[in-house]
Amino acid sequence: MKHRLLKNVRSSNYFYLIDGTSIKNIYELLEKVKTMDNDSFNHYTERKEFHSWVSEVHQDHKLAKNLLNALNQKKAASVIQRRIDEVGRTRIPNKKSIIPTNSLPSQHNRYQIMAGLIGVFLLLFFVGISSQASKITGAASASITSHGQSGEVAVLGFAGIVAIIGLLFLALHTIRQKNIFDDSN
Repeated sequence: MKHRLLKNVRSSNYFYLIDGTSIKNIYELLEKVKTMDNDSFNHYTERKEFHSWVSEVHQDHKLAKNLLNALNQKKAASVIQRRIDEVGRTRIPNKKSIIPTNSLPSQHNRYQIMAGLIGVFLLLFFVGISSQASKITGAASASITSHGQSGEVAVLGFAGIVAIIGLLFLALHTIRQKNIFDDSN
């Protein structure tokens, strides 16, 4: 949502210059202040017309006060531009969020959460395979021959290797995200 100062005003609230030109927003005021002759500028500042229009119509008392202290066109244009920049950086939310913004995970945290979930999944996978393999190996221990291990025990070894690789990936990803080895910090 735009700040009130940056919006066009209603036609009944336009600022009319001596030459009949109308000003409907603060951007147009800035351009006219930059380009008008000194006599016209002095006419409006002596009567405090810029101050009144900004204060009453735009209801920006900060800019209005600063315009009172602007003694020449260059200073007035600078004051207006600075206020436009200041207000433009301020974001006014149109509705309050149900979830506070500081509780939402950042992109950095999302990657860490995702990597953590992958690590937990791999760990649970390893535990599930090992519990199944222990049941099988208990029954199959008699069938292990001198030629090697049963197929179930081989699966258990493979799952262990996959889990270790997954945990290494998680550790390396976390280190990279936190820039532990970055010397520029």
